[in-house]
Amino acid sequence: MGEAGEQPAEAYVNVATLKDIATTWPAMDRKSAEQMVQKYGPPNQAISSRLIWYHNGPWKRTIVYRDEILPNFPQPHSDTLEQVIDY
Repeated sequence: MGEAGEQPAEAYVNVATLKDIATTWPAMDRKSAEQMVQKYGPPNQAISSRLIWYHNGPWKRTIVYRDEILPNFPQPHSDTLEQVIDY
């Protein structure tokens, strides 16, 4: 069982749902999603704004966002992928 706020990794999103969600995403974000599906298989959760994998590879959680995140550190850039480890 996962920690507080974490979900077990047994459930997966079916391919039809995944395609319905990702087809509306911008090209860069859709590419990130496709790369993660190729590497880790279908996500454990999917909503219109993000795909989430739990306990995939060395990662506690991987999230691909539909909308780019625009951090300014160390310089302005855009991100569509977040990967989390225990620290």
